Amino acid sequence: MKRVLQHILVMCIAFSFCSNAAYAAVISTEAALAVQQRADSIARVSGIMLREDVSAALVQMGVDPAKAVERVEALTLHELAELENQLATLPAGGIGVVEVVGVVAVVLIVLELLGVTNVFTKL
Repeated sequence: MKRVLQHILVMCIAFSFCSNAAYAAVISTEAALAVQQRADSIARVSGIMLREDVSAALVQMGVDPAKAVERVEALTLHELAELENQLATLPAGGIGVVEVVGVVAVVLIVLELLGVTNVFTKL
């Protein structure tokens, strides 16, 4: 009988540690759209930054293109919108490497000032 009580006690303790509660909530349409809008913005900006000519310019500046994409993913929705607006104002004939590098430099400076990255302190 004592052995059975020990097994029951061990089972109760084991189940108390194993129970992971799942929480669910309904999100608003605005929240869902904001998440989708952010993902779309990241995809557009990252796509530009991963272009061959832009990647080459980033490497020439000493910035790893993959790290630059990570930094883009760390931007807020407002910062992404600002970056996309700057990209939209570039010449219609195509995005020049100089313009993209300038935009990337601005993003890196903003992230440096916000303390998100340490790009310029390593130079």
